[in-house]
Amino acid sequence: MQKSFISLVVIMLLSFTFLPSSLLAAEGDGDTDVDADLETEGSVDSDDGSTETEANASTVNKLELSSSKSDVMVGENMQINVKGWDANGNIIEDMSDIQYSVNNESVATVNSNGELIPKAAGTVTVTVSAGDVSENFTFNVMANKEDDNDSEDTELDGDVDSSLNLTADERKLNVGEELQLSWDGLMENENVSFELSDNSKANITDDGMLTAENSGNLTVWLKTDEGRKTKLDLMIHSDADSEMDMDDLDSVKIDAPKANVNLLETLPLDVDGFDVDGNKWEDMSNVTFSVDDESKATIDANGHLHPKEEGKVTVTATANGMTDTMDIMIDGNDIDGINLDAPKSSIGVNEKLNLEVNGIDSEGNALANLKNVEFKVSDKSVATIDGNGQLVAKTTGTVKVWAMLDDKQDSFTVDITGNTNTNLDQDDVEADLDEVTDISLESSKADMNINEKLNLWVKGLDEDGNKIGTMADVWFDVSNEDIAEVTEDGYLLPKAEGTVTITANAEGKTDTLDVNIDGSELSDISFDTPEADVDMNGNMKLKVNGKDENGNDLEDLQNIDFEVSDESVATVDSEGNITPKSEGTVTVTASSDNYEDEMTLTVASNNNSSNDTEMTNTGSNNDWNNEDSNENWTSASSDMSSDSNSDSLTTPGVPSTGDGSSQSSMAWSWIALGLMAIAGTSVFAWRKQQQ
Repeated sequence: MQKSFISLVVIMLLSFTFLPSSLLAAEGDGDTDVDADLETEGSVDSDDGSTETEANASTVNKLELSSSKSDVMVGENMQINVKGWDANGNIIEDMSDIQYSVNNESVATVNSNGELIPKAAGTVTVTVSAGDVSENFTFNVMANKEDDNDSEDTELDGDVDSSLNLTADERKLNVGEELQLSWDGLMENENVSFELSDNSKANITDDGMLTAENSGNLTVWLKTDEGRKTKLDLMIHSDADSEMDMDDLDSVKIDAPKANVNLLETLPLDVDGFDVDGNKWEDMSNVTFSVDDESKATIDANGHLHPKEEGKVTVTATANGMTDTMDIMIDGNDIDGINLDAPKSSIGVNEKLNLEVNGIDSEGNALANLKNVEFKVSDKSVATIDGNGQLVAKTTGTVKVWAMLDDKQDSFTVDITGNTNTNLDQDDVEADLDEVTDISLESSKADMNINEKLNLWVKGLDEDGNKIGTMADVWFDVSNEDIAEVTEDGYLLPKAEGTVTITANAEGKTDTLDVNIDGSELSDISFDTPEADVDMNGNMKLKVNGKDENGNDLEDLQNIDFEVSDESVATVDSEGNITPKSEGTVTVTASSDNYEDEMTLTVASNNNSSNDTEMTNTGSNNDWNNEDSNENWTSASSDMSSDSNSDSLTTPGVPSTGDGSSQSSMAWSWIALGLMAIAGTSVFAWRKQQQ
């Protein structure tokens, strides 16, 4: 009898073993990690139910810069037009409190009224700042013909000979075009030869026929065998930014994706030019826009129409005295739904992803370029998102992004891996070498500070010039290693102020890129996030930004010293790569010169979590302000799923994990309950027998 009793006890213990932990903890675990994240997220809902905005209405949230043209001559001042919008998408009327700066004052300066004053041939980038928001506009400055012979020769010894003349019918040409140069002033039996300031921009024959190959400024030098020389400055446009000669312009026409627009949309307009033969120049830049009724809509210098109320508005575009008009109907149809999407759902750490929001109105019309959309993410420590829908990955993990417009919302899940390339394209794949006919050397910018590092990458091009992927096996060269060097993994590290030409070599093909390095001193540094989390199996690369002495923002600083407060929890190398060691919290310090900043890093046990965990939303998307996360979400590891539309059987009080695990728990629950019933009945019978 004693053995039978022991057997019954064992059966009861096994019954409790089979009970799933989710059932045992269903009543004790009221909140999930996601719930906490969303409440600390900075959501639009306050405690009293009112709606809060993230920025004051008068704060500049977005800037747009424009000018009648981007190619100017020395002595030709050019006005920079500035438009500003607040966080709600409203145009800010008073834009007087802004600052202007240039990256190269030897080429041009800009006054407090936004007027560019060219001084010498070259490229200059103007930065316009309003509070924490800034925007750049680049001008190509060309020397006047009268100044050609007066300018100093910075590449060849000696002075320009004023008796020599080098001329051409045009000073501007497009990539692929040819230009015949002419010259006079030669002495008897004097021979000439040509040199180019940049051989990647063009090639030239012995008889002066120049063929443009890449866009940019180009100086052609004519030298004689008697030691005399002169020069001619040219500007080469890419096909995309080529412009019609205004003398050939016969008519203009407004081009728009549609003639009807919703109050919640922004409508982009372009203007095409035509000559007398009907030849078309697309997307002309030297255009001014106006509307007949600014109470119904406004239009900015870039041709973006911003509706304000229902009705008809007439847009007028003017270029070189030629005009065209277009009637736009503005409707106030309610929005019926929105769709949040992105080019891909998986990105690397530090990578950026632009999310798009489109919609449908109550009449079934498609809506695009929606404005006043609010965004938020489930976990700011993993990724952040700005008001324009640009997501920036901070560390490995999975985040859910919500978009809301009026009372409509949608969500999108993004998986963040350990890739730390800061400049990956959103459609990044490795190029198929069999299809590559040329390469393109690229970077995020062409002007940088001496304290920054710049990531370079190379794209493979097919026979039509389309980018088909990233080249994996690349080696780099620089024109002057005293100014900068390039690491094997494609980072440009400046050493001194100046301009360098980087050459990329891949599969026998080459491309070049000019980078201007500014020598302004560092004035401050800061981590790009004040705190971050990483699990034991994860990885993280810290990024440090800063400002120069002129207040310009600097990104991804080099020569930073890192320290952690406790190396038993985590270590950090000279490049900012974190290696977790054990659970805990440490302070990471970054320092450079006399500046330093600190951040808090928490290393957590990964338990059952996985960096490859997917976050899905199979039910409705009405979870922007989810009050009862325990009914719709579960946080077993880093999984977060909504299964309100699932047809599977679920256990009451047990949140669904979205992967079918609730069905498995249900089966084990019934097995355990059955064993307990058998054990209980047996115990009752045994006690009865004992009596």
